[in-house]
Amino acid sequence: MMKLIMPRSARLFSVLSLAIATTVAGTAGIGLAEETRRPRPEKGPPAARDERPDAPHDRRRGGPLTPQEITLAFEVMERIDPDTAQAFRLRYEENPDDTIREMQRRFPRMRPFLALKRWDPEMFDLRIEELKLQRQQRDLLADYRQAEEIGDVALTAELKETLIANITQLYDVRGEIRHHELSRLEMRIQRLREELEAGQSLRDERIRERVNQLLSDD
Repeated sequence: MMKLIMPRSARLFSVLSLAIATTVAGTAGIGLAEETRRPRPEKGPPAARDERPDAPHDRRRGGPLTPQEITLAFEVMERIDPDTAQAFRLRYEENPDDTIREMQRRFPRMRPFLALKRWDPEMFDLRIEELKLQRQQRDLLADYRQAEEIGDVALTAELKETLIANITQLYDVRGEIRHHELSRLEMRIQRLREELEAGQSLRDERIRERVNQLLSDD
């Protein structure tokens, strides 16, 4: 294949940044969103608060990536672009602090994306496949434009067919993502309906309990 116009690492950064923002901001994060909507711990001394590294509302969310998150971040990069991941691993071995700072600067929402693996592994895998196909698509487009510029008709035709296959796969993966999102929404709606029905059946009892609680506080 011809030499690419844009460095592979720069292309990977571009794809990752866009996709991570989309994943975290969109409904694809339904599973993660449900977990992070849990009530925050009551205010109190630091020792009484939830300080687990994996706590959804952990105050360390904006801090440095944990060793586990760093390992997972490299695994993600390897699944999307092994060559770029290897280059980053070598750089990390020479200067880990600067490498991690650059990763967090380029991907400020990396932590919520990595957390998706815990809350919804199936969606995480689908998003990784989407990222991989997006990266391949950008590589193909760059090579296609170079082939056009030099007038290589055979290579242009070959790249076009490969691009069609890539877009087809990407379309199918995004369809799976939408189907998964819909399934999670349906599950959430069903759970809310059950909670509403249960609450209605206990309405009178809860009203009495609340009245008794208020009166006993006085």
